[in-house]
Amino acid sequence: MFVGMPQSNRCSMCTKGAGTCLCAGCKKYFCRKHFNDHHAILVNELEGYVEEINILQDEINRTDPHNGILLQIDEWERTMVEKVTQVAERLRQQIKNPSPKRVEIISKFTEFRTKLRQLKETDDFVEDDLSRLKETIDKFKQDSKELDEILSIKLHIEQTEQIAWDRFIYVEEKSTAAENKQEQQQTTEKNLLEFLSNKEAPYFLERSFHLIFTNLLTICGLLLLMFINQQYVYILYIGIILVTCGTYSNVSVKIVWFNNNFASLTRRAVASALIVSVGTLVGVISGQIYRTKEKPRYFIGHTTAFSFMVLQTILSRYSSFDIFTY
Repeated sequence: MFVGMPQSNRCSMCTKGAGTCLCAGCKKYFCRKHFNDHHAILVNELEGYVEEINILQDEINRTDPHNGILLQIDEWERTMVEKVTQVAERLRQQIKNPSPKRVEIISKFTEFRTKLRQLKETDDFVEDDLSRLKETIDKFKQDSKELDEILSIKLHIEQTEQIAWDRFIYVEEKSTAAENKQEQQQTTEKNLLEFLSNKEAPYFLERSFHLIFTNLLTICGLLLLMFINQQYVYILYIGIILVTCGTYSNVSVKIVWFNNNFASLTRRAVASALIVSVGTLVGVISGQIYRTKEKPRYFIGHTTAFSFMVLQTILSRYSSFDIFTY
């Protein structure tokens, strides 16, 4: 009896050719041609994954908060180098530029040498001329000694060696969750104080002392921001809380106060719009008194705000003596 040859596996793609190649991944047989096509499909899929990873890497790099800090450090470095270069160049010019007295002595000395050379060439001199020449030379020697004493130059760099660079610029890591929690806490404290101020003032039929109280909070906060060293972060944070609580609660008391000073609704509307508009202009002024070059202390800006708060406190106390209608 004739026994037939065993039937070979067929290509899983064309089902015609003999499946001579086995894929170790999908466990399917392919002919030589379609095995290469099958591998090309896998390569294309892998390229897609690589492209997706590259896009994800770009997104991670863009959202990295460290990039902004690094740019700020680079900008600070350039600024410091420019300032040091300017100071060094100014000192070089100061040393290179001779003093007026030195210029005068050199001019007279050059003129004297010219006359002395002419006198030697003409051979027209006597004992008296030699005596005068001797006196002039002695005078130049004396001027030269005085000039050396006056122009004794010394470079002082002691203070630069004492600079604590690690305090000039440093990095403080804060989590976003912690910042949001602090902001929420600060907002809660501000709203609580504002509520208490508006609740108590009408009850006692008096607003000036409530206004003065909120002003004192702001004044204390500004004093902390003005005079506390930047390394005491927690004290500065307390100062910011005091300024925020005092400022926002102050606004609500003032709005109620000046509204009660106008009889008709029309007057109240016009007065409120005018006062709020003038108050909004502070946003324009703040950009001029809080300048970038003064950060992080902003001493001039805080001093200006402090002065106006003191003036407002004095006027608030003055207005409580029946000067204005309640």
